[in-house]
Amino acid sequence: MAPYLQLVSGWSPIEVGTISIVTGVPTFALALGIPKLLPKANPRHVIQFGYITMAAALIVMAASVTSDGSNAFAVYLGAFLAGVGAGAVSAHASNVVALALPERDASQSGGIQSTMRNVGQAIGVALLGAILLLGITNSVRTHALHDPSISSQVSSQIATLTIDLGSNEVFEEQIADIPMTDEERSQLVSIEENARYNSVRLAYVAGAAIVLLGLATTPAIKITSSEDRKTKENAK
Repeated sequence: MAPYLQLVSGWSPIEVGTISIVTGVPTFALALGIPKLLPKANPRHVIQFGYITMAAALIVMAASVTSDGSNAFAVYLGAFLAGVGAGAVSAHASNVVALALPERDASQSGGIQSTMRNVGQAIGVALLGAILLLGITNSVRTHALHDPSISSQVSSQIATLTIDLGSNEVFEEQIADIPMTDEERSQLVSIEENARYNSVRLAYVAGAAIVLLGLATTPAIKITSSEDRKTKENAK
């Protein structure tokens, strides 16, 4: 989100930084507040709510994307929902893992969770970044090749470019050294704008799908309290 808002929408670093506050406040509040204010809430249901809310946040963020920037209200709404979802998951994620393990192993689960969380974030960023950047580049190349208003000489040179995330002006600078007519230049800018719009939205939707896959793991949460663990241990 941050690179898109700065490079395409023209947001300042301060404006982008406010999103961290909009996301962070509900994350912090729910992570601490749910166990305190709703101690009897079923952890499995809370985590499921968190996953669904985070996926909804990404769909809202996808809807916030416009051809030349973004809708600020939808961006902040999506950021807030992401914070609500992350806070809900954080409220019980560590506990359900610790409760599912023998007491000897539970003390080590926190470090393993942190490590896997970092690995997951790195893989997610790489995957969605690939979807975004490869989507833009391949879409521009394909449309330029099949557009009758663009000559084969221009499309062959476009095929050698790797197009980064940026505004229309940035793309125009990238193709400034390629000899072409004003009509071709205008058409290429329009093609890149549409490719960027579709690829950014696709990346958000892919992110939402990945989050929803987490729901498939929640039926495995059988032990939701220390009483449940004692009952399981006694049964053995």
